[in-house]
Amino acid sequence: RTIALVSVVGFHLSAPGFSFGYLGVDIFFCLSGYLCALIWSQGRDEFNASRFIIRRYIRIIGPSLLTIILFSLLFIILLPLRDLKDVGQSLISQLLIASNILFFIESDYFDVASEYKPFLHYWSLSLELQFYAILAMVLALSPSEKVMKLTISSLFLISLLIWLLDKNINRDFYWATHRLWQFLSGFLFFYATRSNKYLLEIRSVLFVASIFSFSVEYQNVFVISATCLLLTIKAPKQCLRVTRLLFSPIASRSFTIYLVHQPIIVLSRYLGFEPPQYSIYLVTIILLVTLPLYRAEKYFHIRNFGLELKKFHKIGWLYLATITIGYVSIVQPVSLFVERHRSQAELTSFDSSRECLNITGVFDPLKICNVISSEPNKQEYYFFLGDSHANSLFNGFEPTHGNAWDLSVSGCPMIFNAQRIDQKDPTRCSKYLGQIKTFLENRASRSETLVIYARLDQYYWGKRFFNKVNGQEPGPDTWIDTQGSRPIDSESRRQDFNNDIIETVEFLSEIGYKIVIVLPTPSSGQPVPVLINRKKIFSSDDGLPTIYIDAADYRRRIKPVTDVLIDYVESANSVSLLDSSEVFCKESKCSFNNQDHLYFYDSHH
Repeated sequence: RTIALVSVVGFHLSAPGFSFGYLGVDIFFCLSGYLCALIWSQGRDEFNASRFIIRRYIRIIGPSLLTIILFSLLFIILLPLRDLKDVGQSLISQLLIASNILFFIESDYFDVASEYKPFLHYWSLSLELQFYAILAMVLALSPSEKVMKLTISSLFLISLLIWLLDKNINRDFYWATHRLWQFLSGFLFFYATRSNKYLLEIRSVLFVASIFSFSVEYQNVFVISATCLLLTIKAPKQCLRVTRLLFSPIASRSFTIYLVHQPIIVLSRYLGFEPPQYSIYLVTIILLVTLPLYRAEKYFHIRNFGLELKKFHKIGWLYLATITIGYVSIVQPVSLFVERHRSQAELTSFDSSRECLNITGVFDPLKICNVISSEPNKQEYYFFLGDSHANSLFNGFEPTHGNAWDLSVSGCPMIFNAQRIDQKDPTRCSKYLGQIKTFLENRASRSETLVIYARLDQYYWGKRFFNKVNGQEPGPDTWIDTQGSRPIDSESRRQDFNNDIIETVEFLSEIGYKIVIVLPTPSSGQPVPVLINRKKIFSSDDGLPTIYIDAADYRRRIKPVTDVLIDYVESANSVSLLDSSEVFCKESKCSFNNQDHLYFYDSHH
């Protein structure tokens, strides 16, 4: 449990050496299955499915709702209105034990947007409760232990096959069908090792599985195999004393630490204290907050079933409080907290030439239709391609137009052979984009328009926003590999990147599509909530906003990409370019003073 917890917290803190720390959740699932088997074996003659579910439900939902309520009170005060609505949705989804479904719909687990979701980690709690429900049904309906083992083994194999065959990274993370095998592996492992008869053979199989699965593609199998292998080790008493002294204080509080760490990290981001720079301080705060909440968590540990209904009744009050906070967050934040969010409210209703100062992310979808097509045709289909920013543009276009398809892939430029070196699966982009390429080939038509929108300058220079490493902007080898190799010369890599963009656009144009390319939008370098919390919105001297983008720097960053596109479009009949200011600003009025500042930019979509 300690290894799992430290891995997950280290990953969320972006700590060096923890880039695969999200695999700690796999360990938690495996251990949960193992402990369920242990509990059931000790009292199977008296097993009651409803009692089992109620106990596990109270054990998880009680502390999680209490944590939600306490932190939501802080978020209501500090968060911008738009993000507050996201928090409210997270609260309601947890009440319905459906957080995994909500976050699957909303965003990729590795999106920048996910770093600002304070209850993102609750997806695993919803999954665990779903696993308990499945297990309880199997145990209750199985007429014998033999049938039970056969049923669970079948479910394990089916889930494992689904995970192996379906390479969708989001479904891998959030769907019970793709995660159930991890939970059941712990359950089956307990029964396989209950007697020492085949222990040597089991260790050998696990060792071989660990060796052959030691790769990025099968990393989940490696973690589960290694976890089960560790569980077979019988430590000497002297070693146990040391490990208990070192790890028991953390392991016994692992659930409480898991509950509070993500809200604290997200809160620090909103206040401008980005991990990993402030990791030591954040870990200290997490441990301090854990102390009182752990005492509250122990209240929900049920030793006597007679107390369950009483505690279940008290959870009803937590439900009521959570529903109230969720309603306030989603429906009523403006009317209840006008004074706190007054400057934000001013921005959302800004008028005249400063209409583009809108931090809510809501813009006129009809205007987007008119910009992308001067005569929007209800019979014509529009396909939005690019990264997650294309998805945001699609969300503004689709409600008014209707005949629009979202073909965006988060974190991937619209280049068919692009690979993200820094991701869990480096071939993820090329796999998804390959499927999109096949789909578009099969239905190419001049009556259909492709809208391409991605942060191409971000991929070209190799880093998000304006971050620099040792004062130097890194090359794209830290982000994108389009050739399958890594040349030393960054300039040649960037040239390859530009060539691949043109090749992709040429291919789509030649098979019969009209193409609109929206040029990259300026980036604020920091999320808007951070900027709002650390700066005044408007200057007292001229009334202009104090948050802006340096136009010269923006032009410098996009010039290498835009120059190539402009040269190509001049000779291409079916391809057109749109400056992002045409989409996001009124009459392109996005710079208002003599210092050449831009007051429109993309941040957190």
